[in-house]
Amino acid sequence: MTLKPDLEEQGVTSRKIDRLVRRALEKSNRKIVTVKIQQFSAEKVGYLGLHLHVRVITLDKDSSRKDTQEFFVKTIPYHNVAQVYVIEERNAFSKEVIFFDKLVPLMMEGYDGEPWCATCYATEEDTLVLDDLRTRGFTNRSGLFDEELVKSALSCMARFHASSLLTEHRLQKKLMDMYPRAFEEGSFLRTGKIYQWFKAGVDLAVTIAKKLGLDPAEIPRACEEVFRTVEPSPTKKNVICHADIWSSNLVFDKSSPPKCRIVDFQLIRYSPPVQDVICFMYLTTNRDFRKAQEVPMLRHYYSTLVETMKANNASVEVPTWSEIVTAMEEQRLGAVVSAVIFYPTVLMDRKIATKIFGDPESYANFVYNDRRSTVLEIMKSDMEYAKRIEEAVKELHEFSTKIDHLAVPT
Repeated sequence: MTLKPDLEEQGVTSRKIDRLVRRALEKSNRKIVTVKIQQFSAEKVGYLGLHLHVRVITLDKDSSRKDTQEFFVKTIPYHNVAQVYVIEERNAFSKEVIFFDKLVPLMMEGYDGEPWCATCYATEEDTLVLDDLRTRGFTNRSGLFDEELVKSALSCMARFHASSLLTEHRLQKKLMDMYPRAFEEGSFLRTGKIYQWFKAGVDLAVTIAKKLGLDPAEIPRACEEVFRTVEPSPTKKNVICHADIWSSNLVFDKSSPPKCRIVDFQLIRYSPPVQDVICFMYLTTNRDFRKAQEVPMLRHYYSTLVETMKANNASVEVPTWSEIVTAMEEQRLGAVVSAVIFYPTVLMDRKIATKIFGDPESYANFVYNDRRSTVLEIMKSDMEYAKRIEEAVKELHEFSTKIDHLAVPT
């Protein structure tokens, strides 16, 4: 087995991939003939890892029939020191390894329903080998989501959250107490370079607000409220939240309505389930859609949550509709702040993102120092990019003007 020179330069070793692939196939009655490794995509598809596609030709030991199996491999991009620092500071790989090694098996035990994530075949501390969902017809959908995609994603999310609640009911233990390291906050911390990343996003929001003729005086204080929303609730049911559900972390097949799977669990946290719901709505739909459809979409999510829980355990206690609605309002400001902070990165054209994030120097500058000039320049040529960011900043400004009268997490 050989690797392309560029992959070798990025710290990917054939020995490691070979070992993990063999572990993934060790229970099959098959002999590995060839292994081919290549970049998963020529463009940027994720911000906390290096993504690879691995095609394995195997031989059945009994019939000598050849077969092909394809894997999605995620590993640390050691060639990019700045990106490695981000991954290590956020504990991203350790969290996802614990998630697939420990939490998913517990959540799948006795679960009867449509899957909500890919199968993980093997892990090491810096690498995961997963099912390549593309070979099963699943792909990302770009742009704003329509009602069909939103419902599909919310149904998948509801099954994911239901699995968390059902597991805790069965074990009579909180999953966060069992695996606390998996739930260490990875996005919003008032320490280290993660806080620098956050402050750079706030500075950008203030600059855009000024360009829009808005008074940004209270925007920094409003943004600081996000740190309160990511904590576990002392009064409401908490679940494993994905905490990063946007279009690149959702894949859909071509059925009607489409089935959905959630990918990339590097930022999970322990919070009320609607935190995922409202952040997803802000990251994948526009304000007009939310005004018209937010309540029906929330009811769709809730009905799927209840249906899944009752189908798996009729005696399990389900969160009340009132709790869901109340939590939704308590999490709204956090969702707006998340949109403002994440939009400039996640809505960026992938070719531009590949160029910025592929270079350690430009990566570090954009993430930690000052992204204002870069984003403002992109906004000049990408009208949809500019529209989405300006819309989010306008809504954040509206919230900032009534900051002392908003619902707060309880």
